[in-house]
Amino acid sequence: MMGSTLTIGRLVTFLNYVQQYTKPFNDISSVLAELQSALACAERVYAVLESPEVA
Repeated sequence: MMGSTLTIGRLVTFLNYVQQYTKPFNDISSVLAELQSALACAERVYAVLESPEVA
């Protein structure tokens, strides 16, 4: 940096770059959490479908 000063503009630019690089990882972790929840729901549905019928 020039003269070891950090301007507001440079800080905002840096934070925008950081956000651009971390957003894909956040998106992936969000999708994985949804997938895990969906798999748990599917297990419960299959447990109900495979349970013996009560007359």
